Order: sequence, then C-alpha cells, then structure tokens
Amino acid sequence: MQKIRFDPILTFVWLILLFLGLSMVFSASSVASLEMTDNNSMYYFFKKQAVNIIIGMIAAFAIAKISHKKWKPYLLYLNILTIILLCLVGFTPLGVEINGATRWLNIGFQFQPSELAKFTIILTVASMIDHARKFGGINSIKNLGKIGIYVLFYGALIGIPQNHASVVMVIMLFVAMMLFFGGINKLLFFVLFIVAAAAGLAIALSSEFRRQRIMTFLDPLSDKMGDGYQITQNWYALGSGELFGIGLGLGRQKFGWLPEQNTDFILGVIGEEMGLIGVLFLITLYLFLIARGVHIAVKSVDNYGLLLASGVISVISIQAMINMAVVSGLFPVTGMPLPFISFGGTTMIVMCMMVGVLYNVYSTTENEKLVKDEIKGKNE
Repeated sequence: MQKIRFDPILTFVWLILLFLGLSMVFSASSVASLEMTDNNSMYYFFKKQAVNIIIGMIAAFAIAKISHKKWKPYLLYLNILTIILLCLVGFTPLGVEINGATRWLNIGFQFQPSELAKFTIILTVASMIDHARKFGGINSIKNLGKIGIYVLFYGALIGIPQNHASVVMVIMLFVAMMLFFGGINKLLFFVLFIVAAAAGLAIALSSEFRRQRIMTFLDPLSDKMGDGYQITQNWYALGSGELFGIGLGLGRQKFGWLPEQNTDFILGVIGEEMGLIGVLFLITLYLFLIARGVHIAVKSVDNYGLLLASGVISVISIQAMINMAVVSGLFPVTGMPLPFISFGGTTMIVMCMMVGVLYNVYSTTENEKLVKDEIKGKNE
C-alpha cells in the first residue's frame, strides 16, 4: 500500500467534469425520467449516475492505493476475467441486446465488458512495451508481433460477436499512442498507422449498416427524417444555443426530438443550454486534464508508469475527440460516450478507474521523491 497523493490540478478538473456531467445528465434526462417512472420522478437517471460516480471514485482510490510497480503479477488474472466476460456477452444468452447491439452482460445488473477491456489492455500493453524496452527493444519485430497479436485477439473478440467497431478503433488508436510514448521508431510508427487506418476503413465498409452510416455522414440533410435524423436534430440543438445558450434546463430538443440526449449526444444539450461558451469551457477542461496527464506521465519514476499514464490519457482524449467530432458532423455517428459527462454505469466507473491510474503513477513518483529527499537530508 502507498499513500495517495492528490495532484491538485488533476483533482480540480476531474471534479468539475464530474459535477458538470451530473448536472447535464439531470437536465438532459429529466423528460425521459418522467416517462420511465411510475411516480413521475425526474431523478431516475440522475440518481443512477450519482451512484455510478460514487462507485467510480471508490474504485479510483482503491487503484491509486497499490503502487503500479506491484501490478504485473496479476495481469494474467485480469486478462482471464476480461476474456471470460467478453465471451459471456458474445456467445451466451447472458448477452443483452440494446438498440440492435449485444454489448451488455446481465449478471444481476447490466455491465459492458468492452469498457473493462480498454482498462485491461492499457495495463497489459504497458507491461509488454516495458518488457520489450528491456529485452530486444520496442522496434523488434518479435516484440511488436506479440503486441499486435494480443491487440488483434481482443479486437476480434469485441468486433466480431459484439459488432463493436468503434471500441476496436479506439483500442487500435490508444495502443498506437502508447507505442509512440514507448519510443517506437517514427517511420515504423507511420507504417503501422497506415496499416491501422486501412484496417479501420475495411471494418467501416464491412457491413451494410456501417456503409449506410458513412453515406449519411456525407450528406445527413438528404435524409433528415430517416438515417440523418439524429445528427440533424443535434445540429438544431447546437445551433439554437448560439453563444450563451438558452439556459440550463431550458433546452427543447430533449422533449423527444434528440435521440440519446443523455448519452452519446449529450453535447448537443450542452450546446443548446450553455451555448458555444459552455462547449468551449468543456473542451478547456479536457485540455487541462490531458495536459496534466501528460505531465504525470513524463515525470513518472519508471517506464511502466509513463506508459500507463500515456495509455489513460490517450483513451480519454480519443473518446472525447470522436464524440465531439460525431456531434459536430465531422465523423460518422458511432456509439462513443463523452468521458465523465455522458450517462452510463460501466463507462463512468472505468473512466474513474483510469483517473485512479493517474493518481497511482503520481503518488508513486511523489512518494519516491520524498524518500530520496529524506535520504539526501540525512546524508547531509
């Protein structure tokens, strides 16, 4: 066990994001909550998200308590658990279908194992890269091959039975960023990036459903009452907010017009109610969080800590950028929640766990620095 050190900037930004997210979930979901509950309560989704945040914070502090230097012996067990959960979703009746996708596991409560898979892959790939740097180098074909096979295995396990291409894309991107932080040759990184981009394009064109989404993305207004309905209604929400918004809680698109208004498209509600200023404030929070995460990574006392922190920041930044790009019409619609803002149990808890990893790396660095300072003081 180690003493948890709370980086002040990271803590402040994280708490503001959680508070903002909880507030917007309440605003965005109040109408849907009234429709879903028998007692006409507006707080159904708000209460569930508050519980998700509390569980996530407890998990974050638990992860921060045990130094990451002691994690490696337990990675095999974490991978076995993650693979079993993914198989239960994809190949058993325990998998729950929601909105045409079977990505949730019903084990007394609904759980999305693909979110846990991101966390597992970060911890494992960081260990693999750290090992590769010590034995043969990260640019070794053998070492890169091992990492590639590991990632492709998870990609197949998530992408084929669950048809969850967006998560596969996120995994490929954040692993690429971890390799970059791990010191991969820049030319080799570029080649791998091209290969990953080609694979992503192939996945995107592999089904009629995804091809239709791409066509709708190119011209959503051509079918604004059909496949383009979601993005069109979102644009109405963003446009009506103008600079300062129409007021918190006063949005109109959440009254049955904007689908997924408290999850994937919650940014549309933020833009409508808080305006461009609110959206820019949210982007600024993410930039501060990312900058602080990078600072924690580069100050880490060991390569494993650096790779863990870089993986976490890559996931948060990639998911935020994809969600914002979708909402802005710059990327085809995909089920990508906005980190710390969108409603969702598994997503919120895992994202908080990732912040716990940042606290862990920061705590280990600060604790070792204090020990060195104490030894230095005694010697003097």
